Amino acid sequence: MKIKTVEKVALKYIIIGIMSSIALVISSLLYILLAFYLGKIVEASLDLDMLSFKKGVIIALGIITFSGVCNYMGQVLRKKFSVKATLLYKQKIIDKILGFSYTKYNQSHQSYYLNMMTEETYVIQEHYFMQFSAIVQNFSQIIFGIMALVYISWKFTLAVFGLFFLPLLVPVFIGPILSRRRMSVNSIHESYIVTLKGILEGFELIRTYGLLNIIREQFKSANTKLENTRYHFSKVDFLKDILSNSLTAISQMGAIAIGVALIFDGQMTVPILFAAVQIINAIINPIDDLSQRLSWIVGTKLVREKHERMLSSQNTENINGTIINNINNIVIENLTFSYENQLVFDKLSFRFEKGKKYAIIGESGSGKSTLLKLLLGHYGNYEGDILYDDLNQRSIDLSSLHRNISSIHQNTFLFEDTLKNNIELYKEHTKSDYDSAIIKSNLMTLNKLVGETILVDNGSKLSGGEKQRIAIARCLINKSDIILVDEATSSLDSENAYLFFNSILELNGVLCIVVTHNDNPEILKRFDCVLRVKDYKLEIVNEI
Repeated sequence: MKIKTVEKVALKYIIIGIMSSIALVISSLLYILLAFYLGKIVEASLDLDMLSFKKGVIIALGIITFSGVCNYMGQVLRKKFSVKATLLYKQKIIDKILGFSYTKYNQSHQSYYLNMMTEETYVIQEHYFMQFSAIVQNFSQIIFGIMALVYISWKFTLAVFGLFFLPLLVPVFIGPILSRRRMSVNSIHESYIVTLKGILEGFELIRTYGLLNIIREQFKSANTKLENTRYHFSKVDFLKDILSNSLTAISQMGAIAIGVALIFDGQMTVPILFAAVQIINAIINPIDDLSQRLSWIVGTKLVREKHERMLSSQNTENINGTIINNINNIVIENLTFSYENQLVFDKLSFRFEKGKKYAIIGESGSGKSTLLKLLLGHYGNYEGDILYDDLNQRSIDLSSLHRNISSIHQNTFLFEDTLKNNIELYKEHTKSDYDSAIIKSNLMTLNKLVGETILVDNGSKLSGGEKQRIAIARCLINKSDIILVDEATSSLDSENAYLFFNSILELNGVLCIVVTHNDNPEILKRFDCVLRVKDYKLEIVNEI
């Protein structure tokens, strides 16, 4: 059977898990030993033997202290195992997501990934990784307890043996139900994140257009659905706890009743029954814990299977192809592409040449932005060819392609970091390269103003023009052969739009392809070629 990712992660830190288990097992063994000394204390009390009583109390206190220290060490190591395993597990998930092709990534919503990286991994941590050492402790305490009972009285052990395992019936019947309810909670939580994210991102629109009442109702509906789903999950969880506690109590009462019967029959004494009762508690309580822990692990089964499907899924992006170091020209030959069963391009052919500036215009939804995504390799399911200096896109390592192409989008994303790191994107550059990028993108004032200040909330305090100049600076410092611009001026005023175009058009030796809705002749005439997407092809509107 193939070992799943979550199991591989657990095995990586198995040494910590074993150390935790050893400490917890020692603690359990000492707890069983304590029962014998408690029996001796009771016997000394009945015999009025003060010396034996004092000796028993001192030894019992020592056992309690040492057991507590071992238990503490075991629990700390147990948590350490859980934390390390969860860190690695989350890293594997995010590495997989970041390795997806554009198409693969967009098969799921952001909320799907957010929920997976938060709610679901927390469940894996608490209800899966945290349980291994505790289960070992429970099993060892049960085994030591049964051995101790056999030592006291094999007849008594045989009589009560079946009662011990009543609580283990709970995970068999309740576990699968909990698992299904957990998946329902995760699914509704995912939808809740979508709703909440939309509300927060649309704050300005909501206030501007007076949508408060409508949005309140939308949030109320999503919130109610989530809490109701959690409520139904909790009902089953409560039932699991009540059944476990009830069966545990029945087991304890039955064992005591059998012990009392043996006393009446002269086969057991009160001190021995007292010790036996302590040992029975040391057996039944772990069995009760074990039933809950097994229910939790069973309850994570569907979540683990969901994660494994994602982690084992195949990515269609080519990462082992030919490395491309520079690009002069891009040639499109007989490109045919459909998106969601809608034809976008039909036998499109065109040649983009080094150093030239191209503007692409057209109706909304005509495929302008899609063309840029095709040039970036985001979609692989097309017919025809896209060539970079005679190298076919299908044979190129896409990561190397992306190192030669920079993109500027309508919304420039900024990390919660300094301006410098947002421009350099965590790569090493010389001071002269950075200063040159700052000057050419007209960011001198902003650079001086913010300095080493952290830009928070996606640069919410920056203007649209400043964000787009940061995007230009990224392209400049990256020294890209090609710059693709996708509707970057749609949210800018005319002055900032003009400054943006001016910065792009003054770049020497760089192939620029600019998708724009701006039909200002004064701007368009400065491009080497203006193209229009029409009838699934590119037609030349004006060539200079």
